[in-house]
Amino acid sequence: MGSGRHTDRVDAARLAKMAALGIVPTVWVPPQPMRQVRRLLKTRERLDSQRRALLNQARAALGRHGDRLLRRALIEAAWSVARHDEGELGRFFRRKAAQLGTRKALVALARKLLIVAWRILRTGEPYRAQKPRTVQRKL
Repeated sequence: MGSGRHTDRVDAARLAKMAALGIVPTVWVPPQPMRQVRRLLKTRERLDSQRRALLNQARAALGRHGDRLLRRALIEAAWSVARHDEGELGRFFRRKAAQLGTRKALVALARKLLIVAWRILRTGEPYRAQKPRTVQRKL
């Protein structure tokens, strides 16, 4: 709209002159379905970005000691299962302990627990060997 002072009043006057002359440029506005798709794509990009940021934060928080902390937590969980579980995982531990010894059986059980947790998170299916009464009691 030219150089010089730009104020709302000056801009309004220029637009009025352009409208009177019929030379106001047209602006294309996308249809509503396209605007919705664009909004969804922007939301997805934002969520992907947040997800990446959170994953990076988690990796940074674990740092050098992450593997050690994870191993310790898995071994503690394995000890709990070895002591109290009468189901499939408890039988697995007792069988491996007889074959390999307690410590190796504990590491094997910790690995199995990690695989079970990964599958549950990956598929969203509930744990197959859970006891419904125990789950209800804990909820």
